[in-house]
Amino acid sequence: MKVNGEFKFAIHLHYSSLKTMRFDRFTIRGQEAVQEAIGIAEKNQNQQVEPEHLLVSMLEQKEGTLRPILGKLGANANTILTDVQAAIARFPKVSGGQQYFSSRFNTVFQNALKQAETMQDEYVSTEHLLLVISEEKDGDAGRILRSNGVTKEDIEKSRRRDARRFAHYRPERRRKFSSVGEICT
Repeated sequence: MKVNGEFKFAIHLHYSSLKTMRFDRFTIRGQEAVQEAIGIAEKNQNQQVEPEHLLVSMLEQKEGTLRPILGKLGANANTILTDVQAAIARFPKVSGGQQYFSSRFNTVFQNALKQAETMQDEYVSTEHLLLVISEEKDGDAGRILRSNGVTKEDIEKSRRRDARRFAHYRPERRRKFSSVGEICT
């Protein structure tokens, strides 16, 4: 939910899940993806918000960069979406109660912050989240990505190719380009 131009997630999340979250470090699409992940968990009656919920939310973003990235890697986004939705359907269902971020989700979140810092990016984008989820070993999201040919190494190679394509831009603007060559705002 957006309140006064800022996303508010505490409305239906357990407070302890929010202690270490730095949503101010996320792009708008990254914030929207997290918000939608919460909604997907709620709709599926899952108490824990998992990386699978986040991956589905990013795949469903109408103007997001995830589908173009997957396309460049030769992966079928619809197949990945179907597989991840099937994994979510197997999660335990709970009536009532509050949603909270699972330890896996918290790990993805923290690793995405580190990934953005490593890449010298000011904000965490859906691309950083994809990179981190693709490495995740404990759940289905990473396994599904890897089984569809989406690896961290390939995502990084694609990003480097695009960075070379846009090297003629001023240095302060270079980091504003996503791996699909669009200016990120």
